[in-house]
Amino acid sequence: MNEVENLGERIKTLRLLMNETQEEFAEHCDISSETVSLLERGRFSPRLETLKRITEYTHLSISALFNDYLYIAEQDGNIESYITYGIKVFENNKVVKSVPGVFLDETKTINFVNTCNRIQLSPVHLENFIEDNIE
Repeated sequence: MNEVENLGERIKTLRLLMNETQEEFAEHCDISSETVSLLERGRFSPRLETLKRITEYTHLSISALFNDYLYIAEQDGNIESYITYGIKVFENNKVVKSVPGVFLDETKTINFVNTCNRIQLSPVHLENFIEDNIE
């Protein structure tokens, strides 16, 4: 599988995890549903602008779309704080969770959890999450 096909698989996986049709995803990203279809089938090498629209809607970085895992990251000034939720694209869309030694404030945590819930990753228990990860 080439890089364009891999990217298409990742975008399709992300869209399905968001429980959206190609038309809904296209509308939210302000691109055509034909573009989404071509992307997902690996028949179209997207322009940077197209990737930016997808990442703005999904709150992912462009580089995340090219990794075997999709990453959602938070960064704050001098302190790089991040939580990684990986979606193993080629293993039946099973979610892999890795929480390295993390420090996030409550607002960032809530925003992150809301993002995870919006794209329907694994269930997140906010109370335990904050207790385990917020100092």
